[in-house]
Amino acid sequence: MAVMKITPIDNLFFRNGMTFDYKTTNWLKSDNMPNPSVFYGSIFTTMLAQNEEFRKTFMGNNNSELDDYLLIKSIYLYNSDKTELYMKAPKDIFKKKTGRLIIGKFKRNKISTSISVFPLILENPKNAEIEKNNNQWIRMYDFTHIYSNNNVYGINLCNEEDLFSKSYKTGIKIDYKNKNVEDSMLFNQEFTRFTHKNWHYLIEFEIKNHDINIEEKGFLKLGGESKAAKYELIDKDTISGFTWLNEFNTYYKNKNSSYFKVVFTTPTYLNFEETKNKIFSIIGLANDKPKYIGGFDVKKLKPKTMKRMLPAGSTAIIEAKESIGIEEIKKELNEYFNYENYRGFNKFLIIPLEEDIWGGFFR
Repeated sequence: MAVMKITPIDNLFFRNGMTFDYKTTNWLKSDNMPNPSVFYGSIFTTMLAQNEEFRKTFMGNNNSELDDYLLIKSIYLYNSDKTELYMKAPKDIFKKKTGRLIIGKFKRNKISTSISVFPLILENPKNAEIEKNNNQWIRMYDFTHIYSNNNVYGINLCNEEDLFSKSYKTGIKIDYKNKNVEDSMLFNQEFTRFTHKNWHYLIEFEIKNHDINIEEKGFLKLGGESKAAKYELIDKDTISGFTWLNEFNTYYKNKNSSYFKVVFTTPTYLNFEETKNKIFSIIGLANDKPKYIGGFDVKKLKPKTMKRMLPAGSTAIIEAKESIGIEEIKKELNEYFNYENYRGFNKFLIIPLEEDIWGGFFR
């Protein structure tokens, strides 16, 4: 297992999954956090560039599968000054106008509507002027040692706009037949970068073939226009965020429950039909507008089917058919959330809940 710190050198461009069309918009927007497959492609390309024998073997074998060589385990933001990890804040956290945080309650859905297909719905906190948790990040310690105990006292969420800044440029479309600028074909392109040099992307990954190595430090290409970024392999034990995560996993390792809260740390593909024969069912979901993810299949030389995915931070309540251990439910969930999970999609953290979930509260 290895951990890579990626530090952008230039402004970056991360497209979302929507097709750009001059007829509907002249803005090309950039996400701040790229899709996991962007990191996967950058690391895999680095593996090919630095390992000549592997490159020859892989490029000459049409039956080669990417998941045979590289697996992404987790993706976070990393603050190198604090050696702390940050993840998208769970979507059941609300913020009052005063700045105080509140965890929303999942309660029984008494009205059957087309809006919710779940037995439980997330209720907004009553008698409070609140703001929805949009584009907020939570420190790993706050998640593992405070939020996991159904508490938010002392937690300070980070606004994404404080972590990233935007820049813009204007582009034109060229008619390559006559080398002239096409009429009405100006567009604006958005770029993103970290606001401070102590912020980085951090990827935990595994190279499955022991004959393949990556140099300790170097450069790679990241995102649209293949912008340059520095990378460095760092010791996982020097990162306090992983220490908190290990304590969290150790504490809950032997806990049994019939109910679990699952917080997705990367975009996740949810197929409700496939849960019918599982030992669990999804009974509640707190999420935001979906994230559309596509891409281009280099092997098949055609665009991939667009997937409608839950954004990172989405929070689900899972009910098992009987009380089981957290390791068993993790195994079931990993088998269920299997769409390109080797690329870093469908990653989650899980918290066992008390069995008074139907009463509308838990911890």
